[in-house]
Amino acid sequence: MLYPGFILSEKERSIVQSVIAMSHGLDLLVVAEGVEEIDQYKLMQSLHCGFVKRYYLGRPVPFDKVRDDFLKTTSRQILT
Repeated sequence: MLYPGFILSEKERSIVQSVIAMSHGLDLLVVAEGVEEIDQYKLMQSLHCGFVKRYYLGRPVPFDKVRDDFLKTTSRQILT
């Protein structure tokens, strides 16, 4: 898990990069937890981390809202 204002040392970066590479070699998906800042997001992109989660991409929302927003978006696309 990442934390706000984090800085990875070279050793820590090597460990994270190795875990991501090993996971890819085993055909596993990699998800970085705790991505809350743009620098964290860019780091995970540079290390080829497949997915990130936490507040940088969006706050948690109830399922009903996700469903309703999805239906509104898809219905607009179908109608146009």
